[in-house]
Amino acid sequence: MDDGATGSGSRLLVSRDRTRKRDKWRAYRVLVDGVVVGKVRRGGSVAVEVPTGRHMIQVKIDWCGSPKVLVTVGTGREYRMKCGPRLDRPHDLSLITTDLDNYL
Repeated sequence: MDDGATGSGSRLLVSRDRTRKRDKWRAYRVLVDGVVVGKVRRGGSVAVEVPTGRHMIQVKIDWCGSPKVLVTVGTGREYRMKCGPRLDRPHDLSLITTDLDNYL
């Protein structure tokens, strides 16, 4: 994907909900344009520099993840995103079989 990067970029801060118990001992991978740029644990956050332009952001664990979010990044800004498990029901198998990009 051509991100159209022309400037120095901005900071992306991804934080994770502390109250949800699902996946409490596991880290989520933060991806920018399909590349892992950091990991975030329960109650924590990760900050990464992203170049100016359009970027696809997603959070994943194993083969499951969040919906992909398209973000247009300006120069010298901070973008904040929150993540966490979509549901706290441990036995909802659709989230790990057919609805993979809605697990988080």
